[in-house]
Amino acid sequence: MMIHRLPAAASLMLAAALTVSGCATPSVPVAEATPSPSVSTPSAEPEPSPSPTIEADAPPAVEELVLRPDGIGDLVIGTTEAIGDEPDDMMTFRPGYCGDGRTDTRSDETSYSDAWVPIDQYATAESDEIFAFSAAVIGGILLGVEVGWFSDVTTAQGIGIGSTRAEVELAYPEARVEATSPESEVFVVREDEHQMWLELLTATAPMEPSYPEAVRPGNVIGMRSVDGDQEPRTRWRTDDVLAACAY
Repeated sequence: MMIHRLPAAASLMLAAALTVSGCATPSVPVAEATPSPSVSTPSAEPEPSPSPTIEADAPPAVEELVLRPDGIGDLVIGTTEAIGDEPDDMMTFRPGYCGDGRTDTRSDETSYSDAWVPIDQYATAESDEIFAFSAAVIGGILLGVEVGWFSDVTTAQGIGIGSTRAEVELAYPEARVEATSPESEVFVVREDEHQMWLELLTATAPMEPSYPEAVRPGNVIGMRSVDGDQEPRTRWRTDDVLAACAY
């Protein structure tokens, strides 16, 4: 049998390869890094939301008052609305308001010395007994309401003491003059079962120095709201007023 021998150089190269292979360091598996457990921070306790502020009932401010054919503010003709001793009432009962000397009584058996009057917040700058409006109340029921000379109250269309005839006709084109006197005339605005009287001065005589600047010929000098059954009438220079002590 013939034996083939490797050349000497080849034998040396093979031996070297085997030696390197036998001395190689085996690879060591690397353990995977274990994530550290997260530390949870307790969340802050939620702050309780503030309780809503509940405002006490209150009557409308004088700046919010608007005269309507059926009343003013929360007062409604023919009802007891806003009349009494509740925090939001606009009229209050005052014993002796009209003077303690009277002994006669009204139809509702109340003394003429007592009266239902607007609450103090409706007093004008002129006097604490002159209010932004006056009213007639019998048996706790509103019969009518009136706006006088020293009041800034207007209607929904902006008509107030001192408004001109042209302004009234523009604001209420459907209104008609339904009552006249030698010195005044009354435009009537009707709405459902109620009416609003706008009295204008037609007299040309000089005004008294004590009259407010708004009370001039051609201007509105008084406004009144009543039920629809009443006959319109002028009131200039008469004692026909809806003052607390007149009823």
